[in-house]
Amino acid sequence: MNKLSAFALTIMVLFIVSCSDSVSESNVDKNPVEPIAESAEDKKAIETAYQNWYTAWETKDYKLAAQDYSNDAFWVNAFGMKRTGRAEIENTLKEVFAMDFVMSGKSKTVEKTVRFIKPDVALVESRVEREGQEMKSGEKLETRKTSHLRVFAKSNGKWQIVSHLISDARDTERSEH
Repeated sequence: MNKLSAFALTIMVLFIVSCSDSVSESNVDKNPVEPIAESAEDKKAIETAYQNWYTAWETKDYKLAAQDYSNDAFWVNAFGMKRTGRAEIENTLKEVFAMDFVMSGKSKTVEKTVRFIKPDVALVESRVEREGQEMKSGEKLETRKTSHLRVFAKSNGKWQIVSHLISDARDTERSEH
């Protein structure tokens, strides 16, 4: 893991911890976190939101891609671009989806886990491979391998993405030169 990925992961973990109820260090050992039993309805809602993102990439539908973010969601793409709120995320995705070279290729999920950490908070970790994407010059990129970490929160009966961190695995031999 490169330094930037480690830093981003650390920031995300700190965010998640800050969202949790306060727990003293002495309580952690005495009261380990019990697995949260998720409902089929909750899991389906999260799976639908997850799938919306990938359907949107296939159809170039930036509104679909952004619809499951909260109004104050925090989003960071693989290049470090940060956006806050559904409206900013949607505007950025509109620009991205208009770039044919970015939209070339097909994505497939190679790994995904959904973990409920509280009855109203879930983490979705996924790894995605994208074949056939191009650079602006038209040169084909090697298979892109991205990792996504989404934090979902349930509010007023609706699951929304409140944080989404995207990281891109790079060949460290090539990127350091």
